[in-house]
Parts: sequence; structure tokens; C-alpha cells
Amino acid sequence: MGSSSDEDFVESVARALEASKLDAIVVGATAAVLQGAPLTTQDVDLLVRPVGST
Repeated sequence: MGSSSDEDFVESVARALEASKLDAIVVGATAAVLQGAPLTTQDVDLLVRPVGST
């Protein structure tokens, strides 16, 4: 992965999503970081399933 601050950012996103209990996935640049790409921005793109949908 990239620098320690990149890893810290991604880890904090993962912890926040887990704590929220949202049915969501990480997409975009943050997802790319999880696959080993360098992080160039500090934003998070999420795809969230609406409550009650299947």
C-alpha cells in the first residue's frame, strides 16, 4: 500500500463503516488503495443499499 498516512486513512474508513452497520461497499479511489494503488485524494465514495431493499 502507499504511505502510512494513506493506510491510516483507509483503516479509519473501514472502522467507521463497520461501526455504522451500514450495508455499504467502498468504491472509487479508496477501493483502489485497498488493491495497492497510491492514494491521491482523501475522499470516500460509497455505494449504500437503501433500508428495506433486497
